[in-house]
Amino acid sequence: MNSEIENYEWDAFISHASEDKDEVVLPLYKILTNKGMTVWVDKHEIFLGDSLRRKIDEGLAKSRFGIVILSERFFQKEWAMKELDALVSREDGKEKVILPIWHKVDKSVISKHSPLLADKIAISSEKGLDSVAEEIIRTYKKELDSKGILFSNSQINALKEAIRYTRSREGNYSSTDPLVQVTGKLNSEEGLNIKNYNSTELSVLLKAVDDNIKYLNNYKYQGLSDEVAIKNKQRILVPLYELRTKILNEN
Repeated sequence: MNSEIENYEWDAFISHASEDKDEVVLPLYKILTNKGMTVWVDKHEIFLGDSLRRKIDEGLAKSRFGIVILSERFFQKEWAMKELDALVSREDGKEKVILPIWHKVDKSVISKHSPLLADKIAISSEKGLDSVAEEIIRTYKKELDSKGILFSNSQINALKEAIRYTRSREGNYSSTDPLVQVTGKLNSEEGLNIKNYNSTELSVLLKAVDDNIKYLNNYKYQGLSDEVAIKNKQRILVPLYELRTKILNEN
């Protein structure tokens, strides 16, 4: 397992030409985040006064995968090509990093600019962004499973919140609290592999997940429309249900 795996802050970084932002990037970002992925995109991560280079470097270094929107405009952008170079440098033949999306281009266009990229399996935006997102998530989950990793970033965040809320409701903050001990493991690289949890620890995690699924399903958002409330709940509930399935399959 990658020794730096616990340092990933985002599931994916989206590299793109600015001209493709409104048509592809932002809609894809919305679909992926609604499905529980944590995604770095400049519009949501760079603010007034930030160092552009440093923020992008951080995003590239702390994202598990790089979603690259390959278009004619992309290959004309020096900054986009630098991002691509950074992602290519992370691929060592052992781990998949680059997830290529072809936007209004075909293999002949990609080959002209990068024969190596043309050889990578890609999906075209012509299939629809829902299909693109589905393929990204399918690939992402397969890569995690192949490494024996239990938690994606969204699942880690959801589980930590579940534990925090469970402890606050139960009012137990003792150092002997099983949730405290499990949290310590969760914060280590060891905690990312489901095989490293014993049956008692898995039962503790499952209880926290089940308690919070029940709590969230009964929670009433104040001042929000039903549509927004449902989306907010799903953003949290989806990774919790995924965790529940994985834990049950292992326990």
